Amino acid sequence: MKLHPFTLIELLVVIGIIAILAGLLMPALASAREKAKTTDCINNQKQLAMAFIMYGNDNKQWFPAIGDNLKDANVYGYWIYYTDFPVPTKGNFIVEQGTVFPYVKSKAVFKCKDDQSISNNSYAVNSNCRDHKFSDAENPSETPLLLEEGRRNGSRRIDTTDDGYFATSGNYVVRRHTKGTVLSFIDGRAEWLNWENKNTDQWIRDRCAFSSK
Repeated sequence: MKLHPFTLIELLVVIGIIAILAGLLMPALASAREKAKTTDCINNQKQLAMAFIMYGNDNKQWFPAIGDNLKDANVYGYWIYYTDFPVPTKGNFIVEQGTVFPYVKSKAVFKCKDDQSISNNSYAVNSNCRDHKFSDAENPSETPLLLEEGRRNGSRRIDTTDDGYFATSGNYVVRRHTKGTVLSFIDGRAEWLNWENKNTDQWIRDRCAFSSK
């Protein structure tokens, strides 16, 4: 049987149909990839939050020590170790030198896949955890533990943590995940938080506060 060759018009129609189908599928594929990255970030923070809890169980319920700024760079004994401040322009994190790493044992857990910087760590601890015990949080299920921190260098936004310390008065929460952010709480849970509400940033900051114990 002799095959009928495609005419130019038929070929263009086929190409057009393929282009339309690709145009319909690409947004769905991109959305699926982003959801996968968000889920990975949630799992990272769950593992890190559990590492904090296990550390507390071994240390009379105290949170790990939290270093910040230049004064605590290149100093051992904090939840995470960094060589210089700020990360990543002057130094970087060596996560395996931090006090919570033995409870995680995976460097990949510290890095969000949507963090485009060269930093080895994407997360920062609520600064109010410093010098506190887990029991000092009035509402551990609503008090943030780890957040996606960003900072400003003049007018420039740098969407990654510079020292692993989220200062509620100076840092901002990064919206990496489909106009939202991932954070974990002192009770160990982690979730994606929608940023459609313009008051979300203040909502997070308000909940970082501890009791007066």
